[in-house]
Amino acid sequence: MDKKTIMVGIQSFVEKAGYFPLDLKMAIKNDTLRVSFAIYKKTQDVSLDDCSKVTLIVRDFLNMLLGKDADFIVDVSSPGAERKIRRFQEFKLFSGKKARIVLNDEKALLGVIVGIEEPDIVILRVDAKDVSIQYAEIANCRLILK
Repeated sequence: MDKKTIMVGIQSFVEKAGYFPLDLKMAIKNDTLRVSFAIYKKTQDVSLDDCSKVTLIVRDFLNMLLGKDADFIVDVSSPGAERKIRRFQEFKLFSGKKARIVLNDEKALLGVIVGIEEPDIVILRVDAKDVSIQYAEIANCRLILK
């Protein structure tokens, strides 16, 4: 079974359960498959029960796909309250959340993520005004609690 098929299958099963997989990574070391990722859901914060539920879903999927004798480790976590946003599409996923964006010129903006406009514009609400930012201009972005 190839890596891409396994990753697409995991993503599909996780999304059908109502979660979004983030930073999905897979590696094989000493004949053991290690799968790790964070999960996000729109409705509320991710709990330990959510992580356990998704871990069981992925284990069942891997057992079905690879066989019951397959050796694997599944590590599921929450994205973290002050998660660093790593991909353009995550701005859409985290719309409505507060964020601190640092631009390439080191200017910092604090506001609420409104969403994205294709192909590469991030919309941030700062002081009741929507600001359009080219994704390529963003050096760093983190969700913030307050």
